Amino acid sequence: MDQRRILIADTGEEYRMEFIQKIRQESDLLVVGQTGDGHELLRLARSEKPDVIVMDMILTGCDGVEVLDRLPSLGLRPAPRVLIVTSLATGGMAQLAASLGADHYMTKPCRPGVICQRIRQLCALNAVESRWTVRQNLESTVTDILQEIGMSPRISGYNYLRDAIVLVVHDQEMMRSVTKVLYPAVARGFHSTGDRVERSMRHAIEQTWKLGDPAAFRRYFGPVTFSKKGRPSNSEFIARIADRLQQEMGEH
Repeated sequence: MDQRRILIADTGEEYRMEFIQKIRQESDLLVVGQTGDGHELLRLARSEKPDVIVMDMILTGCDGVEVLDRLPSLGLRPAPRVLIVTSLATGGMAQLAASLGADHYMTKPCRPGVICQRIRQLCALNAVESRWTVRQNLESTVTDILQEIGMSPRISGYNYLRDAIVLVVHDQEMMRSVTKVLYPAVARGFHSTGDRVERSMRHAIEQTWKLGDPAAFRRYFGPVTFSKKGRPSNSEFIARIADRLQQEMGEH
């Protein structure tokens, strides 16, 4: 079996060691280098020629933006896939990383097993497939759904719900602890708090259920009875749309 060569860059040594320990259990993946420094990452990329670089945007020496900017100048052929795993969850940072050639973007916390799945998915992409396809298409689909049911983008909870759904599609385990894991993960991307995220999401859902499209509600939520005043709770709303998207992704 051919092993995929993985280069890891993260300033958290404990995090790197935990991830490396997980990869050692995967027969198709091989760690060829690890560092917390951006300059060292570029040196290792040149010498080890990895298939996939798993990197944080926060690095010493030079940060993730500079690393992404300089990677093409190394002339690596084929170019390694780049998977960003970071606590910087802002939409602007994700789009900047995409514009600099990153293939996929995940926000911490996320389980090592899920990261391994994303590595395999990136390696399976054809060379002609556009970069960033997975996340960009998913975010676009979630945006379409929210707009279809009538949720206004001007409501702050709109952006929070969109990011939460994307996170849950990538890692269902986050639904096991919405208050302690999911809300804080979304909040970090907006320099907000978990409590504010929860309240804003609830307000967005309440307003949408009052003013949105009942036919669209039925398409996505079905003729079901929800626990709160005939509308879904935050968790029910996120889980229902994420489940629908995961089913559709599994069919392709």
